Amino acid sequence: MRKQWVIVLILLLTSRLTLAQNSEMPFTVIGSFSDKNFNSSIDYIIKSSQTLLNSTTKVLKGRFKIKGTITEPQLITIKISMNSKFKIYQFYIEPNKKIYFQGISETSDFTIKNSDIEDDKRKLEYQKNEINQKIKEIEHLDNTNNQTNLNIRLALIDSLRKIDSLFILKNCSSYYASILLNKYLKVPKLLFNFSSFEDIYNAYPNYLKQTSMGLFLKDYIRLHSLLNHEAPTFIGKNANNELINSSDFFNGNITLLCFSATWCIPCEETEKELKVLFERYNTNNHFRLVSLYCDSDSLQWNNHVKQLPWTTLLDKDGLANPKSNSIFTKYKIQTLPTLMIINPQGIITYIFKDHKFESLIKNIEFELNNNKISTISN
Repeated sequence: MRKQWVIVLILLLTSRLTLAQNSEMPFTVIGSFSDKNFNSSIDYIIKSSQTLLNSTTKVLKGRFKIKGTITEPQLITIKISMNSKFKIYQFYIEPNKKIYFQGISETSDFTIKNSDIEDDKRKLEYQKNEINQKIKEIEHLDNTNNQTNLNIRLALIDSLRKIDSLFILKNCSSYYASILLNKYLKVPKLLFNFSSFEDIYNAYPNYLKQTSMGLFLKDYIRLHSLLNHEAPTFIGKNANNELINSSDFFNGNITLLCFSATWCIPCEETEKELKVLFERYNTNNHFRLVSLYCDSDSLQWNNHVKQLPWTTLLDKDGLANPKSNSIFTKYKIQTLPTLMIINPQGIITYIFKDHKFESLIKNIEFELNNNKISTISN
């Protein structure tokens, strides 16, 4: 009798686990286009046996939002058509996450399959299985605060990173490897020397270069060629049509530059965070926040920035002509939003692309402390 109860309990637990794994979890894809007249419908296709549940799509004035629920991470292919033209985007979406993009990439012939991603994922997890088991054993010990155990755990985690790095280097045509690299690019401690990123990107097949992962890596390489170099100087116009020289805020200050646009949805999210950040550091006499916009509509931009208490400058059509001498071109900006920290010596010390403001604040605090500038000035 006791044996039967054990079997029933195991079945119940298994059912509960299966239910938890297959439960519906939300996702959001948000996009925007500089063309305000873009009110086209959006067709989205899932290249797997999974389907989007409870999904809705809204398109208005060059902006769109797709919301729905999924039961597991998967690829989503979005075909966006306007008149006779169309663009195709493909994303690896995960539950409880938002994905942002601007419509700037080229049409691509995608050949990625969910099965390929899962196969590569299983291969990598198999290689890491033994190390993960050892980490779990250490974490379950009573003396987890023991320095020796902590050192062993850190060494094991470093071993996992090395396995990941070898996998990425040896599987440049793998979409899952590009997903893995993309995650590592968003943490302070990187896997490779900077030159390795260029080698990886050059080894990408054309279809992978056109995915969001390929575009992110290309953007990372381009922007990080500026890192630890002197920030280009510039002159911009504010809402009062006054010329503002970058030397007015660069010299002797910690400057946060934000490259943005009024039509950019992710920029709106960033702007909300910037308001909180500005309130936090506004009383510091050596902190400057400057937003640069690439809007072509001066009136719309002017109306928008009136509500912002920090310095705002217009670099009209900054993204429109990459061969121009615009501020956006000088800073190699091609995707929005992009933020940069410039130290009192005028050196770009940090470039911020994701939407986790905790790391941005940590770097601002580091610069303030490193340059012996108090967080709050009297």
